[in-house]
Amino acid sequence: MVWENQSDVIAMMTKEVERGRVKCHKYWPEKLDTPIETCHYHADSKCLDECVPDLFARFVRIHTCLDFHNTLTFITWPDHGTPRSSEQLVRFIRYMRAVHSTGPITVHCSAGVGRAGVLICTDVILSLVEKDLTVSVHGHEKSGIAFLDMFFFVKKQVSE
Repeated sequence: MVWENQSDVIAMMTKEVERGRVKCHKYWPEKLDTPIETCHYHADSKCLDECVPDLFARFVRIHTCLDFHNTLTFITWPDHGTPRSSEQLVRFIRYMRAVHSTGPITVHCSAGVGRAGVLICTDVILSLVEKDLTVSVHGHEKSGIAFLDMFFFVKKQVSE
């Protein structure tokens, strides 16, 4: 999906393991500067500057198709909860936009309907606000956001 759509940014909204459960399998090298070799691709990664709190940024290069991916991980979002403040998520989105240049942004969490939905919804809302367009989340309570506290988190951001 990432290669097919030429996505240059992957936003990972989960840690690999949370509460003792695997939430995401590694699709990048275990150690920085130690590549992964498979019959289909060669991948290596480097850590980007950690200039944004709550974010781990990794640059992954896939050699077979000369694709480059920025894998951004929001590291302080609790499983089945919300970030401490909307400012954390807004900083993450601004950094995500800054490193994005081509194709769609790929977003994932562990199940795909909680944190990923909140990130996408918040990014859309920020885009609307930046363009001075009307923002309304009423009637969309079940549109990609799994938990009510996450929906209220998004709704609170609209009012801020």
